[in-house]
Amino acid sequence: MADETARLDVTREQGRVELRLTSPADTLFPAAALQNADHRQQVLSSGAALLGDAGSLFHLPPAAACRLVETRVEGTVMEAAGLVSRQRPGERLRELRQRDVPLGGHPAPQQPTGDDESSALKADGQDDSRPPAEIDVHHVYLCQRPDQLTQIGAQLFSAFPGLQRLDVTVQTTTESDQVTLTPRQPVLRMSPR
Repeated sequence: MADETARLDVTREQGRVELRLTSPADTLFPAAALQNADHRQQVLSSGAALLGDAGSLFHLPPAAACRLVETRVEGTVMEAAGLVSRQRPGERLRELRQRDVPLGGHPAPQQPTGDDESSALKADGQDDSRPPAEIDVHHVYLCQRPDQLTQIGAQLFSAFPGLQRLDVTVQTTTESDQVTLTPRQPVLRMSPR
């Protein structure tokens, strides 16, 4: 999956905004960290905490008065690592952050769990309702002033330095648009609705 890029699907329906990020694991995480069985679980735990923290990944204009109502961190890699989560803001995030390590760094040694650590990259769990993704993250917002939602800043480029391109699709009830974001152009501009 190394040549595949990360995707962001933005769905806007009245005051509801859903951001769905799908990505190969090696686009977000250093390949060496994923291949090292001693570090993989801690790197994925740290990554799951960051992916679950919508404010670290995306910036919505305060004028839109958007409130995060749900976050899901899923995907074959997260499932195999036991890190799938569905939460309301703040739930479980504190627990995951307690295990936080730099994504490219060397985590503190941990005791073996007896699990087959190589299974984290080989999971074959399939969901028939969507194509399989190694990383699949949903953030759902309710916005009181959706007409003020004119842009979304993609801060995930600084959170995941290996990410160099994000293919974005914006879907509304009346139109669809596609753009590409990069670390040099991390802001998705949208027409007011």
